[in-house]
Amino acid sequence: MRTPFLYILLFALSCKNSSNERVVVSKIDSFISNSDTVLYFPKDSFFLVSDSTNKEGDIALKSEFSKLLQSLDEPLIYNTKASDTNNSLRLLWIRAFENPIIMRISSTKNKYQLMIKEAKKEYYNDNDYKYVKVKDSLISISEKEWENILDALDKQNFSRVPISDQLGLVEDATHWIFEVKLNSNYRCITRVFFNKKSLQNYIYIDKMLQLSKPYISLEEKRLNDK
Repeated sequence: MRTPFLYILLFALSCKNSSNERVVVSKIDSFISNSDTVLYFPKDSFFLVSDSTNKEGDIALKSEFSKLLQSLDEPLIYNTKASDTNNSLRLLWIRAFENPIIMRISSTKNKYQLMIKEAKKEYYNDNDYKYVKVKDSLISISEKEWENILDALDKQNFSRVPISDQLGLVEDATHWIFEVKLNSNYRCITRVFFNKKSLQNYIYIDKMLQLSKPYISLEEKRLNDK
């Protein structure tokens, strides 16, 4: 039997221990991990399960999502080299009935780029699979668009919002993980939402989605628009 994200989440929770013109440019990624065991998320200051004592379940989820990011050649944002001066915002969007999507905006030496990737599972047999890219785009954005997202982070007091909404697994809902690395400071939050209007509470996420909309389908077939 194939194992969708929902089953992985269920397993984890059951464990108890300046221009608007778009220009596509060459891809430049740095410090991509080659380790099979690396985690892309903090072990102790960020949790993907509602019960922070459920260490085993939390690591199971982090390992699965790290596997996804690594399979798509995503760079580490958390725990990067001290010499890494890149500023990055990354949204990992786990859709209930569609392929997962990754959106990353980076700022390097006054160069601003939006990366969009979509993944799917390619199965070797009924149980074993790997993640493969079905879409991979890199688009230049303006400094103003970058600054607009940073302004939204400030206005919504991102540095003080709760790390999690404490909902844990919610069937037929969308889960996302949002990472921010600015001036060597890292913060990560996770949320569950049931309809697109919920995004109004997170303007910085909505701005990233609007920038990505011309290049990838953001629809969820069973996500309520109301």
